[in-house]
Amino acid sequence: MFFKLNKNGMFVKGGIHAREWISPTVVMYILHQLLTSKDLDVRNIAENYDWYIFPSFNPDGYVYTHTTVSARCSISHSCLNHPHFS
Repeated sequence: MFFKLNKNGMFVKGGIHAREWISPTVVMYILHQLLTSKDLDVRNIAENYDWYIFPSFNPDGYVYTHTTVSARCSISHSCLNHPHFS
């Protein structure tokens, strides 16, 4: 996965919005597949594009949603492990 002239670029971004907690993990999974897969189709894709990969495009928002009580977060199963409810 090296830069070469005249290759198309692929951008993969995760965590654009603060509450997209799973998307950084999905981006890391894609990166892992691009680097380690033995599947010829995946190898072809990995080697014929320039890749620009940003697992967490909004790290401040990601941290904020894990450390701040939101009006969207009521007492429910999704909030029971939040530090403010412990």
